[in-house]
Amino acid sequence: ILQRTDTIKGLSKVSFNGLITDQNGEKDTSFNGELTLTVFDKAIERQTLDNQGLGVVMTFDTQESKLFKGKASITNGEFYIEFIAPKDLRIAYGEGKLSFYAQSDTYEKGGYNTDITVGGIDTNAPEDNQGPDIKLYMNDTSFRDGDNTDESPLFMAFIEDEHGINTSLSSVDHDITAVLDDDYQNAILLNEYFITALDDFTKGELNYRFENLSPGEHKITLTAYDNYNNSSTATLRFVVEDNTELEITELLNFPNPFSESTTFSFSHNRSNQYLDVELQVFTTYGQMVKQLNQRIFATTKTSKDIIWDGSNNSGVKVKKGIYIYRLGLTDPNTKTETEAYNKLIISN
Repeated sequence: ILQRTDTIKGLSKVSFNGLITDQNGEKDTSFNGELTLTVFDKAIERQTLDNQGLGVVMTFDTQESKLFKGKASITNGEFYIEFIAPKDLRIAYGEGKLSFYAQSDTYEKGGYNTDITVGGIDTNAPEDNQGPDIKLYMNDTSFRDGDNTDESPLFMAFIEDEHGINTSLSSVDHDITAVLDDDYQNAILLNEYFITALDDFTKGELNYRFENLSPGEHKITLTAYDNYNNSSTATLRFVVEDNTELEITELLNFPNPFSESTTFSFSHNRSNQYLDVELQVFTTYGQMVKQLNQRIFATTKTSKDIIWDGSNNSGVKVKKGIYIYRLGLTDPNTKTETEAYNKLIISN
């Protein structure tokens, strides 16, 4: 860190300029990448549990409460990062800790700094009574409230607030939590899943994978707090499909007619898994002119991975006219199969 570190107070805006150095302590101007900064509150006293029942209990200090974790760009060995400290930091003054992890395309570096004081509250902080903005999705950002998902969907939350999101574990009842189907007794703590956007402490996202949800309607409710402890809550409804049978619900190609190449688009009831695709193109007399086999990873329930350049299996362009095509789909996990047919026109 280049500058002298001031006291980190609750609600204060903190910024750091720093360098990545080489083995000689000089700025490493060749280093370009990302820095992850973790800011810890003061150490707290813990005791061992005497699990073996020997009557021996030891006291030790541990620095485990994170006030902030964010990312900054490193350009030519230099970085700049800023954030707002949460109101929930422990008011008593004491020694905090900065932990640095830097990564480029070729190597990694780490470091820390304990020459920093944490405590107090910034009495001149601007007023804020507005909670964060929250957007929720399942599997991808095209998801809409009430849409269908598979049994193990990826829950996605995008959270934004001008004063940053509270992920401090020193807070009480100010965590990022998700509640599935109103089961508040088993709320899911998501602080550690939240990742601050690069070079922007005001927003970030979290991804959490649910596993083996039962078929039918479900509801997920997420609550998040900003660093002023203003809260917001958002709810997303979704339906888990019974995916015993593999289905193709829509099949088309575009452009159609085409002369150079065409892309095949198909919708199905699988996502976030591999699928085996077989495309066969036939003349109107039933003669097969082309077969394509490809394994794809279906991130969403609409796939656009198959492209045909209009050539036959020998690499020769086929004649203009109307053709029938068949798309076969196989789930390699369940070995279930399905197929669909449509027409295309070659106009060359």
